[in-house]
Amino acid sequence: MGKQENIKIFEDTETLCKTNSSLKQSIKNSICNQKLILQNQRINSNNQKRYEKPANIIVSKKRTLQAASAYKNTKTAVHNFASATNPGGGVKRGSNAQEECLCRYSGSVVKTKI
Repeated sequence: MGKQENIKIFEDTETLCKTNSSLKQSIKNSICNQKLILQNQRINSNNQKRYEKPANIIVSKKRTLQAASAYKNTKTAVHNFASATNPGGGVKRGSNAQEECLCRYSGSVVKTKI
């Protein structure tokens, strides 16, 4: 995809995130439940045994949201190689790295075929 198409997709996603009540609530919940762990911060390890079995770690050549969509209705996390100082990276300029793609599409997964 070209930069102009990327910009248009992001603008559509941004509009959806501002106008769709379900997306707005999801974003609000996400913001309220986020946690920042700084580089030198110790992580509380009291809950290391709270799960019955260890997590499965899967490395895939698929695009991030394409891979995650295979695990719908499960507890799934994806690793985003994001910018700590510039959230969304260059999404508004049509950049095409992982962080920008996640930002561009994550709010519009409902209407996008992956």
